[in-house]
Amino acid sequence: MSSAAYIKYEPQYAICPGETIRESIEALGLTQKEFAARLGITEKHLITLINGDCALTNEMALKLEHATGTPARIWNSFESGYREQLTKIKMAQEIQEHSDWLKAMPFKVIADHLKILNTKNITEKYFSILKFFGVADYDAWENSRPAIAYRKGATFKDSSLKQHCAIQTWLRFIELQAMEIDVPEYNKSHFKNAVEQIRTLTTLQPEEFIPKIESLCNQAGVVFILEKEIPGASVNGALRWIRQNKTPVICLNLRGKYNDIFWFTFFHEAGHLLVGKKELFIDTPEQYTSEEEDKANQFAANILFPKQTINELESLETEEQIKEFSNRINLHPGCVAGQMAHRKLIPYNSPLLQLREKYQWDNLEEDVQESDN
Repeated sequence: MSSAAYIKYEPQYAICPGETIRESIEALGLTQKEFAARLGITEKHLITLINGDCALTNEMALKLEHATGTPARIWNSFESGYREQLTKIKMAQEIQEHSDWLKAMPFKVIADHLKILNTKNITEKYFSILKFFGVADYDAWENSRPAIAYRKGATFKDSSLKQHCAIQTWLRFIELQAMEIDVPEYNKSHFKNAVEQIRTLTTLQPEEFIPKIESLCNQAGVVFILEKEIPGASVNGALRWIRQNKTPVICLNLRGKYNDIFWFTFFHEAGHLLVGKKELFIDTPEQYTSEEEDKANQFAANILFPKQTINELESLETEEQIKEFSNRINLHPGCVAGQMAHRKLIPYNSPLLQLREKYQWDNLEEDVQESDN
């Protein structure tokens, strides 16, 4: 036997049961009108059956058995095979139509999550992606995904399909995790108090502060998710809602990896929740200008630098001064230096930025797992 691989052939056409009905009519030597009378239906109805314009029902299969002698199960089999092949043809066309979408998806990341092979087969990719997102087809994916407004000034490059797919994949990872976390009903007042307590954690190490953030958020009815960045997504964090828009989820990754970015992003998302609208917010490394973003930025600045202490940044010049100021307001000096650079009080190549702490994802993930054991 040849060792050559066999290729499964899928015909791009479907044979309608009507063809067999037509052959049966000819074999019986009847006209369509005569055969329709034997079935107890109109000739018009018979023509729709022959042309495949209507489905062959179980009742009609029994009538055909009586009129032709061919068992009803055979007629039902013809109908089932015909409809199945029509569906396959339609699906193949749909897959081909959305081939750019399939190429844009970060499939390796999705395959790792589903614990399947990173296949190159376009059909297998399509169905695996649908399974990951929990949708029936591409249109269902498009209609069920949270809308993202790509505004001018954001870091998305022309709102490319690849970036859109990366962001939606990241949001899906967050959604799947968040749905597994039970929290009480969201309480705005409790979350305000939680934010004040979380503000005191900036000087701690990640293995200490992350479980505390999760606990404080959860007690207030907020889910906190820290999810690794997906290449191409270009986001720092997001605020989204799940469970019929009743449970808020604050999502952060470690893009940028510096602690000043991490903490400002957290309080920025908290600001969206406390002083913003009830909608999805995706926040980029370089914030675009809008009323909602300005409110969230101001909220984060006010939390990190209470009682207008942020105005004192202009007078800080040395590392010692920054550390003294940081100790006084109980804030990590890296957050102070990062804010100074953001406000252009020091250049981004300033040695003072060495005060920032760099979070490494792999180390952080291991440390948090150890703290949970």
